[in-house]
Amino acid sequence: MKEIAGYGLRGEIEFLRKNNNRSVNRQKKIHSIKIKTFHIVFIIFFFILLGYSAFKVGEFMTGWEKLNVKTIKLLNSPKYMTGNVRKALKGYRGNILTLDFEKLRSDLLQIREVSDVSISRKLPSTIEIRFVLRNPVFQFKSRGKYNIIDKDGVILSRKSHSQKDFITIKNIDSEKLKKVVPNLNDLSKIREVIDYISYRDPYGTVLKLKGLNEVFYTGNNIRTDRIRYYFKLKKKLGFSKQKIRRVDLRFKNRFYLEFEEEVI
Repeated sequence: MKEIAGYGLRGEIEFLRKNNNRSVNRQKKIHSIKIKTFHIVFIIFFFILLGYSAFKVGEFMTGWEKLNVKTIKLLNSPKYMTGNVRKALKGYRGNILTLDFEKLRSDLLQIREVSDVSISRKLPSTIEIRFVLRNPVFQFKSRGKYNIIDKDGVILSRKSHSQKDFITIKNIDSEKLKKVVPNLNDLSKIREVIDYISYRDPYGTVLKLKGLNEVFYTGNNIRTDRIRYYFKLKKKLGFSKQKIRRVDLRFKNRFYLEFEEEVI
């Protein structure tokens, strides 16, 4: 009987222990859920508060008068198209933080004289714009005006009189200019010695150098190394500069010379 009573007591104790463990575990789970829920709610509230604060700060900053654009600083500004620059910048005022730099850059690149441009903010109220400009090298006369162009043939300005600082392209219209343009980049490298450039069918680009009597027919592919080689050959053969009128450089491995008088 004692054994039966002891067994019954141990069973009851085991039952109570298990039941107590289940209660404790359930309470732990409930407590854990409460803690997690609190953390989640706190985090959500924190981000809402953070977002709202950021919104209010942004609203304040974009409406703050001290951040309104007061100065636009131009570095290496265009020389010929200053009016176009002023026109492009006219609508870009207001808050410096909300200024659309991409559109401003796009508008400034529409100016033919501008090759590239970079824009930066100098807080609180200054915009700095740095231009990369096309380099004017050539001039050609069309419709009574001298058109100033760069090595890519882009017209940068129109002048009523010839300019001393630029290589002259003579006796040429706009259509023939398009044929000369591919050679302008190479010609700009020897600008100091060029008297003028022209175009003549079927010879292509015509080149006249300063201080020389002869005119060079270069075709559609100017090679300055061939011009240098011609001078070496001319010196070697003993030709005086007055005897050669034209030099045809269009053909590979040979020159054709036209003389003012027959050489005996």
